[in-house]
Amino acid sequence: MDRISYDNELLALRGEVTDLGWMVTAALQKALVSFGENESAQAAAVVDGDRLVNETEHAIQRRCLNLFLRQQPIAGDLRVITAAVQMIADMERIGDQAEDIAYIAFRSPHLNPYKLCSKIEKMADWVVLMVSDSVKSYTELNLELAREIMSRDDVADAMFQEIKQDLIALIGTNPDKADQIINSMMITKYLERIGDHAVNICEWVEFIKTGIHKNANMF
Repeated sequence: MDRISYDNELLALRGEVTDLGWMVTAALQKALVSFGENESAQAAAVVDGDRLVNETEHAIQRRCLNLFLRQQPIAGDLRVITAAVQMIADMERIGDQAEDIAYIAFRSPHLNPYKLCSKIEKMADWVVLMVSDSVKSYTELNLELAREIMSRDDVADAMFQEIKQDLIALIGTNPDKADQIINSMMITKYLERIGDHAVNICEWVEFIKTGIHKNANMF
């Protein structure tokens, strides 16, 4: 494979990873809207769409393997391909956790965690923005944005701890709503994990730009 063809392959890879990122961002938004507007159809669409997320991840994995095998990548190219393999794993997990949230919405059509605890909606908005901005940071290879998103995770973690304490207190005074509260706790935990995956994506953007991952200079 000549260099021009190889560059085109790398460009196609970047496009596919970006598409997957926006795909899981949309899935997360739909899953959360299904609570706010009590739309079980939105939840069902997320569950049905998870197969496409998995298929896209596998297609990108195959492209990365072909790029490794067909031409020995130089350092910069190797960073791009390695990061792509790692990023899509985090994106797929975001898709899985969006599906988990959608399952709760589908099984509990009358649950609205935002009315139960308004702080959950604020956390949901915060985490969705983290995910969409992490995809943007990769699309633009924007190191400054990636590092800024990493710092947002402290806020997401603090939100999770605060909501957890509120829900624990709520279950003591509203035992009749125990199932709703437990489901809301699960949703909040999924959001906290999704925020972690957004941070992971940004750490791989930093790796592409600098060769450094989690403060270690890899290559």
